[in-house]
Amino acid sequence: MLIRTLYFEQASIIAAVACSLIVAGLLKGIIGVGMPVVALPLLLLFIDIKSAAMLLSMPLIFSNLPQALEGGKTGRCLMQLLAKGLRGKAFTKEASLYLVVSAGLLAILLTASRQFSWLDVSVSTAAMLPIVLGMYVGQHMRDKIAPETFEKLVLIAVIAAGAELLRHGFFS
Repeated sequence: MLIRTLYFEQASIIAAVACSLIVAGLLKGIIGVGMPVVALPLLLLFIDIKSAAMLLSMPLIFSNLPQALEGGKTGRCLMQLLAKGLRGKAFTKEASLYLVVSAGLLAILLTASRQFSWLDVSVSTAAMLPIVLGMYVGQHMRDKIAPETFEKLVLIAVIAAGAELLRHGFFS
């Protein structure tokens, strides 16, 4: 389904999808989280939700895997509950670990359906390229941003993404 969706789209739509992934990667590079929160609403402007979910499945795994494995004790971390007052890298590690597991399960379930194929998984894996580009630029920008500006950027990104999802849910 994903490959068919992208195959029949105009080049401008495919370019818009790639730009959406770059912007989402940029945010992940700057703040370390938030790629799907930004990517999904942007992608929904151009492709259907099922294709967007499949497209993001592999980037969610690969972009969060390094953070999920960082610092060791990954098995113990997996068995505990998330968001129990953790801060900084500990919170990012646990959040990333759960994203890796949930995105992996999503990819398996989507691929097991008749709507998606292993070719779709390949397209999803290729979607890492624009995300990595955005992350690379974002990581270099991160150190140049004042902490107060950083906090405001995170808040604006989350509010804007949430507003777009609400808009899409109510008006589509």
